[in-house]
Amino acid sequence: MSIKQINASYLVNEDRILFRFNTHDEAEYRLWFTRRVTLFILVATTHLLVKKLEIPHSLDAIKALTEFGNQAILES
Repeated sequence: MSIKQINASYLVNEDRILFRFNTHDEAEYRLWFTRRVTLFILVATTHLLVKKLEIPHSLDAIKALTEFGNQAILES
């Protein structure tokens, strides 16, 4: 199974994020994420990325990379 197309949309009336994945074999998968689940995924992902960066980099480098990422998000 390889993903052909990804689509995400926020549904205001449901207060949910809908992720749809289409595969090359014409299958479609739909995932409904609540605000709570989405926040958990974002926090867990950030934590895992920081842990991954701690191995080859110093703590100062990680802080600099995190600050750079935060600034990039604010500017976009």
